[in-house]
Amino acid sequence: MLIPAHGPAAPGRRSRLHLTGSALAFALVLSAVALPADVAGAVSREAASSISAPAKVAAKPAVPFTATPTPTITGKALVGQTLTAVPGAWKPVGAVFSYQWSAGETAIPGATRKSYTVAGTDLGRAISVRVVATRTGSITADRRSASTAAVALPGFTSAAVPTIAGTLVVGSTLTVRPGGWSPSPALSYAWMRDGVLIAGATATTYKLAPGDAGARITATVTGTRTGVQTRTQRSLPTKAVAPAPVPKPTPVPTAKPTAKPTVAPTPVPTAKPTVAPTTAPVPTPACSRPPTRCRSATTSARSCSGRRCR
Repeated sequence: MLIPAHGPAAPGRRSRLHLTGSALAFALVLSAVALPADVAGAVSREAASSISAPAKVAAKPAVPFTATPTPTITGKALVGQTLTAVPGAWKPVGAVFSYQWSAGETAIPGATRKSYTVAGTDLGRAISVRVVATRTGSITADRRSASTAAVALPGFTSAAVPTIAGTLVVGSTLTVRPGGWSPSPALSYAWMRDGVLIAGATATTYKLAPGDAGARITATVTGTRTGVQTRTQRSLPTKAVAPAPVPKPTPVPTAKPTAKPTVAPTPVPTAKPTVAPTTAPVPTPACSRPPTRCRSATTSARSCSGRRCR
């Protein structure tokens, strides 16, 4: 409806109308209808003054994240290994994360991805990561992870415990067997007596000395390789070393009596009995008259020899 602005208009003066509520819309419709000049002009002017630019809706202010967890790092702090940042569950959801890795307190140039491969220059320094979260309607926020342990060289993937072979008797030689290592290293050795290093015993073999009697022997094997952490493996101790056996006295051979050669007796020639030459009996001179005692015819002439004849 049309409402006079300040009561009835004075003579010779146009009345100013105000449009309220739906009247304004109705006036716009009437503007297309022929009206008396004074009325149409008043309506159009009032409509123009009553229609303003659309009201701007005020933007909501950004609010902080309701959950900003501390990021964590997965992986081992070893040269050549890959570390990964885990930002955690931020709220409200929908945050976009960016990263910056640091070694010690120094940002690592170019290390702005979610993962980072540990370099040789990081050796001895701890690694951390800073996570920045952005989101429409949220205030940008950042959190920093805890630091890792100091970066070290990677170790051998396998290193066997050495073993000792040999007889545990003074004077015998022992041998250390290192077993398998990976990757292949340069190996060095050391021998110990009851846990104390034996001076100069750095070969793969060791000859047991008199001072080792009653002691237990161990051997250590140390593996070294460029880019790999040095590692030492130690064998189990042996049983107590036995003293050297007491040598048995060398028996002195008993001299066997020299058998004298049996001298065959020189055969004594059997003397042939010498045949005494037969001496012809000296003829007794015949007596003209035989002795008295020789008168017997049986008395030999000899038995009567030397007797005088009578």
